[in-house]
Amino acid sequence: MRGGYRNGAGRTGWHRKTSDMRQIDVRRLVREKWLYEGASFVWGWKNVDTGEIRASIWMKVIDGCLECSYTLNGQHDVKDRAPLITTECNYGGKRYWFACPCCSGRCVVLSCIWESVRAVGSVTI
Repeated sequence: MRGGYRNGAGRTGWHRKTSDMRQIDVRRLVREKWLYEGASFVWGWKNVDTGEIRASIWMKVIDGCLECSYTLNGQHDVKDRAPLITTECNYGGKRYWFACPCCSGRCVVLSCIWESVRAVGSVTI
């Protein structure tokens, strides 16, 4: 018997990491000038090797929130909202953030766990 009678019991050796998830970065949305009221666009993720689109999500800016719509497993239509926060910069302009649904803090990256789109503490301030 290798490793004792409890070998393999308990937690698995692999945990989901935010770097393994599809992500939406508010800095890129600002750079592409997509964060204005009423804007709607599609965000997609491609396979690095083949260039094939692996997943996509429809987004729309409504009432200071980013509304994300997608289909889960080809069956369930899902809509999630991520509130947008702005802070004033010291030398003019403003900086955009997502409001973290867990801690009410600010974060820059939303990580997509395909049951819902959540802020998972990636690059939080």
